[in-house]
Amino acid sequence: TFEKVYFLWKSYVAVATRAFLKANKYDIVYAWHAVIGLVFAFLCRFCRKGKPKIVVAQLIVPRKTDSFAQRMKSAFIRYALKRVDCVIVYSQIEVEQFQQDYSNGRTEFAFIPVGIETQENSHPKGSDYIFAGGRSNRDYNTFIDAIRGTPYKVHIAAQRFNIKGAHMPENV
Repeated sequence: TFEKVYFLWKSYVAVATRAFLKANKYDIVYAWHAVIGLVFAFLCRFCRKGKPKIVVAQLIVPRKTDSFAQRMKSAFIRYALKRVDCVIVYSQIEVEQFQQDYSNGRTEFAFIPVGIETQENSHPKGSDYIFAGGRSNRDYNTFIDAIRGTPYKVHIAAQRFNIKGAHMPENV
């Protein structure tokens, strides 16, 4: 959408540019937001800045139908990743997928099980609902379908485009 492209990406580029201008002060830059990390890496590679090391978390690249925009996005990611030292992902399958799609001989894809509990899944204690929030790369329609028919109450904080076409059950 226009809002996403103009306002969000404008802020991503601004943050990455500010980080780039201070990059020489640091040994490692950890980018929690993938887009900011990739823009930062792009700037470092384009300007041949060898320092700092770059770690990007949460790289999410939805597979979409082949189009000019998708090919440009993939080219940007490939170019930027050649300057990224490590990408942290949160599932083993992503390691395999990203190695297959973006392996470049430099970037390591590392699985870290962040936020995964080792106990049996159960309803959260001390809460009467499950919360889901955020706007980037969310698939609320699948989440809503999965929670439909369960006894759990769910609250979702999202932008309208994130839930477009969703049919809300009573518990959501």
